[in-house]
Amino acid sequence: GGGGGGGGGAPRGGPEVRKVFIGRLEPQFTVELLRDAFVRRFGRVSDVYLANGKKFGFVTFEASDDAKAALEAGSIDVDGVNVVVKSADPMKDSGGSRSGGGGGRDRSPPRDAA
Repeated sequence: GGGGGGGGGAPRGGPEVRKVFIGRLEPQFTVELLRDAFVRRFGRVSDVYLANGKKFGFVTFEASDDAKAALEAGSIDVDGVNVVVKSADPMKDSGGSRSGGGGGRDRSPPRDAA
């Protein structure tokens, strides 16, 4: 048996990402169901959190590589339902494309402060 690999520290880019956001969940989904689906597809999961409304939640992987794989996949099939996988930390989200809303109204001239 080969020796286990040494536990590497976090890469210099910042803390390792091990937690992902999951969305578009069905109300009947359970922690066990989701954990099973993620373990089968990506790797060992250390924690699954479901929000009260159960429309979304978070999955924490044991290895950041597995979390990265889930993020790269962008979605996972759970019981025939397409569940969205996103970064749990919006700060690290790759370039949020802001949709510029074009306003049709003319800007009113500034009112003079009397």
